[in-house]
Amino acid sequence: MATLLNVPQMQLELAFPIESCLKRQYDSDSEVTPVKSPKRPRTGDVLRSPRATSSSTQLKWDKDYVFSSGDLILIARNTTFKVHSDLVALPGSAFHDRFKHRKEPGGEHIPLAYTLDISPLHLRHFFWALYNPAYIVQPAVSPRNLELDVMLNISNVAHGFKYPDLDTWALDAVEAYFDAMDHERFLSQAVARLERAVKRAALSHHDGLRSCIVNRWKALLEAGLVPPNTVVTFADRCSLHDLRAVAFYHILTKGEHVWSAVGYLDWYHLVDLQSGRRRLHAFWKETKQQLLDLDAHIPHRCNPLLERLPLWVDILKKVESNTILDDPLHKLHAIATILEKRKIASNMRCTL
Repeated sequence: MATLLNVPQMQLELAFPIESCLKRQYDSDSEVTPVKSPKRPRTGDVLRSPRATSSSTQLKWDKDYVFSSGDLILIARNTTFKVHSDLVALPGSAFHDRFKHRKEPGGEHIPLAYTLDISPLHLRHFFWALYNPAYIVQPAVSPRNLELDVMLNISNVAHGFKYPDLDTWALDAVEAYFDAMDHERFLSQAVARLERAVKRAALSHHDGLRSCIVNRWKALLEAGLVPPNTVVTFADRCSLHDLRAVAFYHILTKGEHVWSAVGYLDWYHLVDLQSGRRRLHAFWKETKQQLLDLDAHIPHRCNPLLERLPLWVDILKKVESNTILDDPLHKLHAIATILEKRKIASNMRCTL
């Protein structure tokens, strides 16, 4: 199998806008500056060699993907690619049925030129995977040798151009990459790269990669190797609600450690906890009054809830006990513990 491109590891933009004669597909994490789609070139306008498209932009040939037999010219910003339309325009892709050969009177094929507002590096990685058909039958590379940015670039372009098999292949490799890491190496990853991987998984509906990263964070949290507020912040940025809930529950169950650390929770998280405390307090107060009303006005034999009244009273007494501090973390921890022991009111636990 061919080895992966020898490209430098670098932080790349999260996504790109695709501007062409094709129907535009944008990733939700892209910063898009809409421009007019280029017109289909006339016979006399076909690009035969790199030249200046404007007084300020000088085109250059790509160093790897310029084939003399290529019949499709793609201009990515200031870089020109000349590739084979039969390979690029696969059935089902955004390119299919878009690239039609036209012939000069003598019967010669005229390459078509299209302009794409996309990083040349991203497109180069995409062509590497497309011209290396190993993605059809086998995994990308060994997780130890995988270059994360390259695979995310391939997934990014493949998703935008509707190459689902190639997109899945790249994200499967990223999943294996993270799954093979130990805790220390996972923590050494730049947060921006982890966020990019999660967003790519969400856009491509790759549940395996998303679950892999979430489970790694959960394992770090349980091992005490990462602060809960760091996990909450990451979950907020990536819209990982299940991970956020786990992190907050960890704060509740380990509240005495979190609360004693200066600056451990920022103001945003403290407001969140206080809000949850107020909602719970209002709920307990309302529920207690309803139960007392039932006890006073409805005969025991007609009230199906009265058999649970001692349980509610027990919970209310413990919550309002003087032995529980007014500290919201300790009070929420006590409430959560009682609910967990009683295995009731699962709809109330969501307010935590």
